[in-house]
Amino acid sequence: MKIALLSDSSIQGLAAEFRKVYGYEVYEGGYDRVYEEVLGSAFGDYDFVLIFMCVEKLYEKFCAESAREDFAENVFADLKTIWGKISARVIQFTFRNYDDGVFGSYGARVKTSFVYQLHKLNFLLYESAPVYLLDINFLDAAPSPVYYYAFSFALDVAAVPRVARRAERIIAAASGKIVKAVVLDLDGTLWGGVVADDGVEGILLSDAGVGRAFKSFQRRLLELKRRGIILCVCSKNDEANAMAPFLTHPDSVLKLEDFAVFIANWNDKASNILEIQSVLNIGLDSFVFIDDNKFERDLVKNFLPEVIVPEMPPDPALYVSFIESLNLFETASFSETDAARANQYRDEAKRKTLSRGFENFDDYLKSLGMKSVARAFEPFYYPRVAQLSQRSNQFNLRTVRRDEADIKKIAESDDYLTLYFTLSDSISSLGLISAVIMEKRGEELFIADWIMSCRALKRGAEQFIVNKIVKTARERGFKRVLGEYIPTPKNNLVRNIYEELGFSRAGENLYYAGAENFIENKTYVEEEL
Repeated sequence: MKIALLSDSSIQGLAAEFRKVYGYEVYEGGYDRVYEEVLGSAFGDYDFVLIFMCVEKLYEKFCAESAREDFAENVFADLKTIWGKISARVIQFTFRNYDDGVFGSYGARVKTSFVYQLHKLNFLLYESAPVYLLDINFLDAAPSPVYYYAFSFALDVAAVPRVARRAERIIAAASGKIVKAVVLDLDGTLWGGVVADDGVEGILLSDAGVGRAFKSFQRRLLELKRRGIILCVCSKNDEANAMAPFLTHPDSVLKLEDFAVFIANWNDKASNILEIQSVLNIGLDSFVFIDDNKFERDLVKNFLPEVIVPEMPPDPALYVSFIESLNLFETASFSETDAARANQYRDEAKRKTLSRGFENFDDYLKSLGMKSVARAFEPFYYPRVAQLSQRSNQFNLRTVRRDEADIKKIAESDDYLTLYFTLSDSISSLGLISAVIMEKRGEELFIADWIMSCRALKRGAEQFIVNKIVKTARERGFKRVLGEYIPTPKNNLVRNIYEELGFSRAGENLYYAGAENFIENKTYVEEEL
C-alpha cells in the first residue's frame, strides 16, 4: 500500500506507525504545505492520500475572518478544491471538537461563534464530502498545549496507534477487506449461565445486574445485523435448547430469525464454522468468531487462522466497549439494501436444504423459477454498485475498486456501457447481484469490471450475464467482446471463467468472443422485462 500523508501541522509518529506496523510506503508532505503539495502533484501513483488539518490552525483562520456566518461553507469549498485535484482516493480527517469559551455554552446557538461554525463544518463533511472520512473525535487524540505550541504537534503521541489503526481499517474496507459475518457462541456469550442446565428461565439475561450486560451486547449485535453484518450461531448444544431463549425469553433482543445460519451440535467449532462458510460462500477472513471460552477461541485460531478471533474480556460488562475498541466493522459504503442481507443469507440456507431433495441439479435450478432484471446503471443503484465494487473479492475479474462518484461518472459517460443485474426466485429476491462496466474501444467492447455477489454463484447467473453482455455488444454494433482476468490472492475462483463461458484466449489473461457467432450458454435464469 502506497499512501501520502498531508498536514498543516506536525502529526508526529503517524508516518512511522504506518511504515512499521502496517508496512505501507509513505510519502510525508512538507509542514503546513497541503495546498502546495496538491498543486504540485495529483498523487496518481498513490493508493490513498490522507489529509489532516488541525483545529488549532482552523481557529487561527477563523479569528482572521470578519464575515463569519459563511466560514464553514468557505472552508468546505476550499477542501473540495483540494480533493478535486487529487486522483488517488482521499481520506479526510474531520476537525477535532474545540470550544474557545468565548460564548460559553451559548456558543452553540450563535451562528458567528467558532463552536457553531466548527460543528457546521464537520456536519458538511458528514453530509456531502465525496471522500472517505476519518472522524478524529472518537479517538481521544487532543495534543498537550505544551507540545502544540513548542513543536506544533496536532496529535497526542499516545493516540498515534489508535489513529493509525482507524486509518488502516478505512483503507482495508475501501480495498475490499471487510468483516461480513459474526459467528456467535451462546452460553456465556449471549447470556449468562448454561441454558441446558439452568433452563430458559434461569439464564442471566435481563434489565438488571449481569443480565443487563448480556442484553446490551445482544442489542449491539442486532444493530450490526441491521447494518448488514450477517449473524450466525455456532454452539455446542442440543438444537432445541440452543433455540429456546430466542423463541421464548422475554428479554432476548435477538430472535431466531436474526440469524442467517444456526448450528447447534457437538462437533468441534472449527468444523462448524467451515459448514457456515459453505452456506454463506464468503471468505474466512470475512468472519469474526466471538466466544467466551478460551479453549474454543484457541481451537479456531489454530485451525482457521484467517478468522478474526477477539480475546474477549472475562467480564461481560466489558463486551460492548471491547468490541467497540477493536473497530472491526469499518465500512467504506452503505446502502439501504444492506439491512436485508441477513434475511437473504437465511433464504440461501433454505435453498441449500431444498436442493437436497433433487437428484438432478438442473431440475433443482428449474424449480427455482429464477428471473433477472438487466438494465443500465440507474441512480438508485449507484450506492449498491459501488458497494459491490468495494466488497467483492472472489468474483471480481479485475479487482478495480470504485466509489459512488466513480460509478456516477461512468454511468453518465458516453465512453461506457453499463449493466446491473438483479436476481429473484421462488423463495425470495436477492436484489442486485452483479454489475458490469464495458468500455467502448472502436469495434470492440472491453469488460472493464465484472463483479458478482457470491450469493448468486453456481445457479446459472454468470451464464445469463455473459449472454446478456454479448447480446448487448451485438445490438450496439460491436464486433467482439474482450475480457481480462487479473489474478489476486482471492479471485482464483474465476480464473477460468471466460473460457468456461465460451470465450477464446486472446493473450495472457485476455479473452475474446465474437459478437455475431457467440453460442449462448445454457441457463435457467429468465430476463424480466
